[in-house]
Amino acid sequence: RILTATVCNGAFYRLPSGRTVANTGTYLDTLRTIIGCDSIRFTVQLTAGQIVETQTRDTICRRESYILPRGRVVTQPGIYRDTLPASSGICDSVIITTIAQHPPLAVVLQVPQAVCPGGVATISANASGGNGGPYSYTWSISPSGNSSIQLPVNQNTPVTVTVTDGCTVLSGSANSTIRLSPLPVVILPSDTLVAPGSSFTIR
Repeated sequence: RILTATVCNGAFYRLPSGRTVANTGTYLDTLRTIIGCDSIRFTVQLTAGQIVETQTRDTICRRESYILPRGRVVTQPGIYRDTLPASSGICDSVIITTIAQHPPLAVVLQVPQAVCPGGVATISANASGGNGGPYSYTWSISPSGNSSIQLPVNQNTPVTVTVTDGCTVLSGSANSTIRLSPLPVVILPSDTLVAPGSSFTIR
């Protein structure tokens, strides 16, 4: 009697006599009666199939969801293992998905130490993290969406910039204050007399 069987690689197949085998091959097996006489002889043709394992990697933004091959939704980085039935029906396919996560958004604001009254201040924002950009900038004192702006200054002016990357849910922000340089103060001796229309030198 001929039998055909299939097992996945690493699994065992039990022959009619109870003996277990695991490798591809043809096995001759005999069932015996309780008094030791031959009962039924089998020829077992065994095929050991390979488990197909696939690895994939992806990166998500913070609080973004990811759908694994079997439909499960995850939001955290990690290594996930999914088992899918093989199309041949012999062995399952294993998909190992490694999920990484983009770092949080960060922004550094650069403002001049001081600006003369009526002068023009150049303010720059340097963003990092998230998905690497391109970044969008929103300024509290300018409609510009660029990473650098120029602003006439006549008083101490607070400034805030907010950065997004179109992916990360939590935006990055930074704030500072543009400060005016103090005006020089001239103090003359009390006994200094100057005739109208004349000039003198202050040292």
